[in-house]
Amino acid sequence: KLYLSEKSGSEEVQYTQNAKSVQTLTIQEGGSHYGVAPTITIGTGAITTATATCTISGGAVNTVTITDAGSGYTENPTVTLTGGGFTTPAIITANVNQSNYIYNG
Repeated sequence: KLYLSEKSGSEEVQYTQNAKSVQTLTIQEGGSHYGVAPTITIGTGAITTATATCTISGGAVNTVTITDAGSGYTENPTVTLTGGGFTTPAIITANVNQSNYIYNG
């Protein structure tokens, strides 16, 4: 898939394509009462499954780092966190879309 859009007021065009690997992990909710960092599992159905680690601060997930972006994803995978002794689970989302810009000036 390829999506194109012209940036208003410029000669720059942005296009977004499926990179087939995890480009970003975003913490939507840090959760609460984590005693240790949970284990992160990133979707299924890829040729190589992506991996990531996280850290906690004040009982919440505060950073997440992609350690292997994986390959072969056709859509955004589900991110699951297990362990850590939480009261409220953290929520992390993955995105396989990559944004690029073409400047025609």
